[in-house]
Amino acid sequence: MEPSGNGFGMSQQNVQEIEKEGLKPGHVLAEDVPGFPGLRPGYVLSVDDIARIKRSDKLTHVKILLIEKPENIPISPIRPRSEIKEEIKKLDIPDLDKRNAVTDKDLAQRVEQLVGLKKEYIRGENHPERMEAHKEESLKHFHSTLKTIHTHQKEETLQVIDSFARSAADIDGLSELEGLELQELVNKLDRYERNIKFFIDAVQLEQQILPAFIEEIVVDFINDVGFGLARALFSAISKIDRYSNYIIAHTLQVMIVSLITAIELSKMITEKAAKSAHTDLNTFLAISRKTYQLDDFINLGIAAVLHDIDIKIRVPDLTYSYNGGYEWESIIDTHPTNGFHLVKKLGLSFDVERAVFQHHERMDGSGYPNGTLPRFFSKYTPVIMFAEHYIESTTPNPFVNKFSSPRTALVDILSKERHQFDGDIIYAFIRAASMFPIGTWLLMSDGNIGIVYDINKELLERPIVKVFFDKNLQKVTPFMEDLAKSNVQIVKPIDLSSIRKIAGTPLTFIYSN
Repeated sequence: MEPSGNGFGMSQQNVQEIEKEGLKPGHVLAEDVPGFPGLRPGYVLSVDDIARIKRSDKLTHVKILLIEKPENIPISPIRPRSEIKEEIKKLDIPDLDKRNAVTDKDLAQRVEQLVGLKKEYIRGENHPERMEAHKEESLKHFHSTLKTIHTHQKEETLQVIDSFARSAADIDGLSELEGLELQELVNKLDRYERNIKFFIDAVQLEQQILPAFIEEIVVDFINDVGFGLARALFSAISKIDRYSNYIIAHTLQVMIVSLITAIELSKMITEKAAKSAHTDLNTFLAISRKTYQLDDFINLGIAAVLHDIDIKIRVPDLTYSYNGGYEWESIIDTHPTNGFHLVKKLGLSFDVERAVFQHHERMDGSGYPNGTLPRFFSKYTPVIMFAEHYIESTTPNPFVNKFSSPRTALVDILSKERHQFDGDIIYAFIRAASMFPIGTWLLMSDGNIGIVYDINKELLERPIVKVFFDKNLQKVTPFMEDLAKSNVQIVKPIDLSSIRKIAGTPLTFIYSN
């Protein structure tokens, strides 16, 4: 690879060209990596960046910096989001053409370039400075402690601090994105559903599959949602009635709950670390491992999309009322293992593969297929197993005998099943969805009936409700009732079947702005 020029006046003595197989997380790029927008001088490589580079047939070597101190890292020039957006428009192609990227290496390379640009767009213009600021804050806080620990432990600690800083900077960038309006997002979910179905069908039919197409689906969703977590969760309930393939709609719902929970969890941990001025190093290291970087969100989304891939292949026309007897029981028992082997051929992160295998495990070891304990979990397992269980508990499906309202399901998780799930993940979901989770239909003390539409961060028991029916069960012009500012009380949640009877029509009207 010929030098592209970096504009930083780096001494060639500080630059080393190494084989791509020798790349490690934390290596700092000395020059642009051709074909990978965003991988520019000064960029610190992550595990997923390295995996993408290794998949390229056009790269054999990469130039990295030989550095000892963070202040010696040059920062690549900042590009405004508007410039990145224009570059994305020029490089983008229609979905029907893009689908060929699952088998065409040249097209896959192009889609990977799009993924790189979209990640750069999500992270925002000040990402390098934000990352350094978060890192410096942690180093300053734990300066005296770092002096006293052994070299090996110190290296591991610095890696965790680096990872935490990247996660915090990614959350900062994500917080700047407004996302789509609700109706736009609901309509876009139909497109995601079609593309996910195409990808899973391709996994069944083709010997070799390139994963760039599915990566872009998840990146696009993250960009479409931004920090509108409540809006994302509300859009997910549209897939209860509006879908072309049940199992694909189900996996899309699990992806949405997984991502909004993980984003809120990262926000929560980052805020906790920033406010805990007296946190000891061991506590910081423990909580920091629960933060997610943008690459983690993408991997989590992919694992959620693929978690039931074996069921989709073995029962392609599955419906929520399906009952296949003993054969169905066998499919349920074996789908995590079979799914793991199907996903292995995609060349994804091992943590993604393990999350597919472990999505029915539990924190207390009571899950299946292996009764695995948390110390052997993938990073993504605790989030996906919670999201899967929540969706199964709140939507019509062939996996459980009875589903309930989101409020009832959450109360059951807190009162009867808490030991099966990670407490921080449950709380992160509550922060994102409220104690009366978004999508819960409520009867209120004035007789009106509405659906939980948004949350009040400071009063999780008093959400914002969109009212659709009056006390006479007649439709009204929808209006918002903010229970934090009202004397109206919640009487009880109402099950979905009762709402359908009251409405007498499909519930698509609830998504209008």
